[in-house]
Amino acid sequence: ISVSVLYCPDITLMPTYAVNRSKILEQVLSSEGWSAIVDANEENVGFSMWDSGSKPNIPGPVDCRLQCLRKDEAASIDNKKQLWNHLRDTVRGSLPETIFGDINTPVRDTSGIWFLKKGHTSGGKDIHCGTYKDMQQVLSSVENRKLWVLQRGVNSCLIDSKKWTLRMYVLYHPDRSTWLFEEGLAIVHRQDFDPDSTDKEIHIDHTGCSRLLFSSLPLYNDVFPLLQTLTSDVFKTYQPFLNKDSDPTRYHLFGLDFIINEDMLPILIEVNMFPNMSVNSKSLARSVKQQVFESMFSLLIEPLVEGVKPKRGGFLCVLGPYGGRAA
Repeated sequence: ISVSVLYCPDITLMPTYAVNRSKILEQVLSSEGWSAIVDANEENVGFSMWDSGSKPNIPGPVDCRLQCLRKDEAASIDNKKQLWNHLRDTVRGSLPETIFGDINTPVRDTSGIWFLKKGHTSGGKDIHCGTYKDMQQVLSSVENRKLWVLQRGVNSCLIDSKKWTLRMYVLYHPDRSTWLFEEGLAIVHRQDFDPDSTDKEIHIDHTGCSRLLFSSLPLYNDVFPLLQTLTSDVFKTYQPFLNKDSDPTRYHLFGLDFIINEDMLPILIEVNMFPNMSVNSKSLARSVKQQVFESMFSLLIEPLVEGVKPKRGGFLCVLGPYGGRAA
């Protein structure tokens, strides 16, 4: 892969970083000889992953070679309502049946469990589940209904009689290519699945959930190619909204959540602009996050800051100028 267009050898950049999103990433960078910035006015910082929602600005870098998208630059992909709006014409069959916050919207079949979600939420916050009638009652009492979406529950395949969701990681490269990490985490709920139950522990709450490697599941070889296609279609739709100025310093790491339905087809339920990449007591989750960051270092950070040949690690190119596997 040639990175000559993005790499600027005339600019001397120190292997320094500004990170407030993950101790795991800090450890990966430190193990590669990089140092955290210490001077609030330091210039020519090599890399940052700084959540501007947590702090107003990156602490000091006047010239940062690589920095993640700001929230306002990717807000539309992080919003559940806008997500459905943008994707309904391209991947409608891979999204849950969705109704916007209008209690008068006619629905032919109201059976099953429904989920009421606020547009900008994460970590299971502001999500309700129940019958269609229950959710209509909740919706009638909330402020600004236009911020909410109502979705029919997906009939998912089960693991040991339990519902589960799949977390995958996607790297958006400054050259506008999109890379899907080949490993993911199956997050398995604690309680056995009951199609008639409205218990949050069965459907939403991740407290006490177990985690399995996606690659360890028998369905992996059949489902992963479908995830490649779906991820490609999603980010093809979103390319006009991401990095509109074609800034060669902008990258981003997204977390995509899927449910695999009874027909073994992936259904996209959420895109997280800032997935939880913090240190986790679950060693399996920590291991996958570390693999993601190590691969991100060899594919993105080291090549574009230090000019070395990129290596894809565990990432697979699903969209962009390269069109396939990297070396």
